[in-house]
Amino acid sequence: MVEITEGDLPIVPGGAIGVLSVAQCAAVMRWVDEHRPRFAAALALQLFAGIRVAEVRRLRWEENFDFTQRAVILRGWRLEGGKARRVVKTGDDWALRDLPENLWLWLEKYRAQGAVTCPANNALALMRRAFAKLKPPVAEWPHNALRHTFCTMLMSLHGNANLVATLSRHSNAQTLFNHYVAALVSKKEAERFCKIVPTR
Repeated sequence: MVEITEGDLPIVPGGAIGVLSVAQCAAVMRWVDEHRPRFAAALALQLFAGIRVAEVRRLRWEENFDFTQRAVILRGWRLEGGKARRVVKTGDDWALRDLPENLWLWLEKYRAQGAVTCPANNALALMRRAFAKLKPPVAEWPHNALRHTFCTMLMSLHGNANLVATLSRHSNAQTLFNHYVAALVSKKEAERFCKIVPTR
């Protein structure tokens, strides 16, 4: 386990290497909760579970969520119309536990039937234009911003690269060191990230 202290943290500008600040995350999720609630679960799964957007599009409420055990069940493949279709990028089966509790508050509020509703490209473009006007704004939407933010915040929270590599389904902890350590925040900030919840 790698222990990280406040003194170890580099000073980096907000948004470096595709990571949103906690304030930006809160603003984005608040806007989605108010203006595009049908997409809130999809964004929460990317931001608070680190699930890739292409994988979120393939998730189904009845099949992939165990609300009792607080687990997101990812099946590598699904049989559809007599053909095997890949659900997870790696083709592996995963049961993701120990995810931030605020994820489940978002999922419980927007729990539905069938597939998780994700924004199409046009809707996403409109949303990102709205995000650029938030306070604080997200002027440029970084590539894989939500997944990268998840990895950064959980590394900052736990200081345990092996745990975060498992939760984010990276092949090894070195990937996290190579891409995320330069953007770590304080543990207090990471705790604030885990308190971003929907309005009641």
